[in-house]
Amino acid sequence: MSVESPQLEDGYLKIVLSIAEALARTQLSGYESRVLWFLWRKTYGWSKKSDLISLSQWVDGTGIDKKNVQHTIKRLLDRRIIYRYGVEIHTTDTRTYEFNKHFGEWKSVLKSTPVLKSTLEVVLKSTPTIERSTTTEKRLSPIIPKVGKRKKPELTPEESEVLSYLNLKADNSFTAPGEIGKRLAEGHTVEECKTIIDKKVAEWLGTDFAKNLNPTTLFRLCHFDTYLHQKGEASMKKFSVGEVGKSNMGEEWG
Repeated sequence: MSVESPQLEDGYLKIVLSIAEALARTQLSGYESRVLWFLWRKTYGWSKKSDLISLSQWVDGTGIDKKNVQHTIKRLLDRRIIYRYGVEIHTTDTRTYEFNKHFGEWKSVLKSTPVLKSTLEVVLKSTPTIERSTTTEKRLSPIIPKVGKRKKPELTPEESEVLSYLNLKADNSFTAPGEIGKRLAEGHTVEECKTIIDKKVAEWLGTDFAKNLNPTTLFRLCHFDTYLHQKGEASMKKFSVGEVGKSNMGEEWG
């Protein structure tokens, strides 16, 4: 098989046009797409409907680490885009997998639970007020309860990979994904996010602009395309303190 000049004689996939049209309208993450392409290669690529695939084969075939492969396969199973059969062979983590061509059975991405009124708002309406007198008038003042700490956001595997890469390169410990998820949902890839991180870390780390190396500033919509296609390292050292305000390159956006 020639890598430089692929030919149909080397093998090809047959996918029904209606399935291709359904896939074009289906929201898939980067990892989900990579897992599906590997499954099609292992099944349709050999004119089979299903195939016995081990976890190590998934990792080698997709280039995704073991933990994220397992999470991605589970999401596709939950969405009924793929099926899994048989009893797991624990020594190899091998199961039989099949693509569900009946796209009418596919489930869309699960929407997040609707946000209800905050606990604070509900308590305020139901909490009796305490009457306090002043020299001029009586005022009603509610008792405001303490609100518990917010739970850490649950990250997708792709968000986790980008955030971990940023923390590693910028020597930081961010836990919130900022704008990363929004850019990935728009179709941008993990590699594009890493490219921006590499460019801006090389440019800003060790300078006054290092504070902008955060997941909100780097991946804000108005910055993303500019940072992604920036050529070379734009030096910020040439700006004096008085000139920084004249340039949006070093402005703190977060």
